[in-house]
Amino acid sequence: MFERQIFYAMLVVNSVCTCAATVWIKKNSLVKDDPHDLVGASMHLLFDVKTLTKLIDIGEVKVKGKILGVAEAGTLKAWCLFGVPIVVRQYNPNFKEKWHIGRWPLLSLSRTPSSHVVRTETEDRPPCLYLSLGSLPFYDNRSGIPRVAKNLCREGLRQDAIKFVPVYPDPVTGVYRRADSWCAKQGWLTDKANVVDEEISVRPGDWLVQTMINANALEFDAAYLASFRQAGGRLGAILHDIIAEEHPEFFKPRDGLLFSKWLRLIVSYDGIFAISKATEDAFKAWLKRTNLDSSVQIGHFHLGADFKKPQENMCNCLPAQITARPFFLQVSTLEPRKGYEQLLSSFEVLWASGVEVNLVIVGRRGWMMSKFVRRMKNHPALNKNLFWFAGASDDELLSLYKLATGVVVASEAEGFGLSVAEGLWHGKPVIARDIPVFREIGNEGLIYFSGMSSEAIANAVRIVLHRDPSKSIFKPKTLTWAESFANFAQLLQKFS
Repeated sequence: MFERQIFYAMLVVNSVCTCAATVWIKKNSLVKDDPHDLVGASMHLLFDVKTLTKLIDIGEVKVKGKILGVAEAGTLKAWCLFGVPIVVRQYNPNFKEKWHIGRWPLLSLSRTPSSHVVRTETEDRPPCLYLSLGSLPFYDNRSGIPRVAKNLCREGLRQDAIKFVPVYPDPVTGVYRRADSWCAKQGWLTDKANVVDEEISVRPGDWLVQTMINANALEFDAAYLASFRQAGGRLGAILHDIIAEEHPEFFKPRDGLLFSKWLRLIVSYDGIFAISKATEDAFKAWLKRTNLDSSVQIGHFHLGADFKKPQENMCNCLPAQITARPFFLQVSTLEPRKGYEQLLSSFEVLWASGVEVNLVIVGRRGWMMSKFVRRMKNHPALNKNLFWFAGASDDELLSLYKLATGVVVASEAEGFGLSVAEGLWHGKPVIARDIPVFREIGNEGLIYFSGMSSEAIANAVRIVLHRDPSKSIFKPKTLTWAESFANFAQLLQKFS
């Protein structure tokens, strides 16, 4: 009844303008992925409204009804007029119910928690590690946490020591499903025929470990997760950092509250897997400060740094202007704690003094960075000495690391510092802010700076530019992702 009321109300007000707009979309669509890629086994992963419109247009998704019709696919349900989606309901991977006029979002609603429970395994089998990829099978923003999830997933599928299954929570029902179709798309499954993302089952000794931070998902699935434990399973979470608790000034208030809610949910779990000792120590100190009653086991492991095997001629993918002179690389989402304002100011000092050097930034735009983004986009050095990759492929990122003169990590707070490890892995001088976690990861193998002045980073860059290239730099040991996963699995066994 509620759906029908919304449909007719929106239809009366918006049908004419939406039809015209939708026709424009069809002619000017900027959908990056080929909608045909979603046909078949992965159709249930469809959550993008623009892609649904495209699939309806090419006939891959059928509309039931000629004048007023309905089309359903994946997490979407569209009410259509003459085959054109007018109103679309989306159950998105963040476990919100979103309503759209055509492709444009109108409102977002909280959802009633799921009442589903996990299926119980009826056959005897070894205990299983279910690694939850969260929203990753639906979209990948290429930031640090999804990269960690992808690499752990890839390595888990390669080993035979434990039964390993990547999974995700279904945004419609909340039940956890095998991420087979997504893994097949990555090329990680040998048998790609008739891939179906089946619902998981639990038996005593199984683990379900979260890789993503999503309080909405955990709240929506509270009954399901409780049933997993009641059947003898264990719940865990990878803890990337607790920076939102320690430095709320770096986050939007809403995001800080969601993180705080997520953190307070996982303290009741069976195991927390921190990605550094610094993060483990920070969590323990936070538990003590908050006086929360928790018996959760916690330990830490370090992340890996190796990339996939590079393709031939991979370095040809970079613009020639970048490699025309020495360049320094910072890889991280654009967000307040990453030190970007100081970083750019430091290179402005170098450019003003006549130093021939480039700065390359790789990272999507995050939050509270509008001023800095405007500064970059309007900078006279943009695409001359200053380069920004809002999203880089694995091959582009690998090429940048390989050819960089040095790597800079200006973050004021981190849980690990993936680019520190990756820079060291590639044998590059790494300039890093002097904070405890970087000392843990890089020891004495980094070039440290302190303070917020422009000269602090500029001086470190000069040291790298003037160093004797014939002298090798001290390279602390960095882990492969295979070693990282092995350490994670050992910690899991310890908690079992």
